[in-house]
Amino acid sequence: MTRYTTSYEVLRLQVSKDSGNSWSDVYTEAGAGNPTATQNVQRSLAAYAGAHIQLRAMLTLTQANGNSYAACDDCGWRLS
Repeated sequence: MTRYTTSYEVLRLQVSKDSGNSWSDVYTEAGAGNPTATQNVQRSLAAYAGAHIQLRAMLTLTQANGNSYAACDDCGWRLS
């Protein structure tokens, strides 16, 4: 996963073991201001070996007035 989060973003990588009925964070990161370069982040999913899982990535954007919205147009992350 390559990350590039700004101060108003929170990125979560989540896993579900029950067909999406509940989700647990595998990775969470609040933005770090105004990054100048991307950084690679790796997280092991070895704890889920042999299990049928679903993964999702969520990027929460917080407006200056504190309101949150889940919208993304060319957000700064890539999963690979």
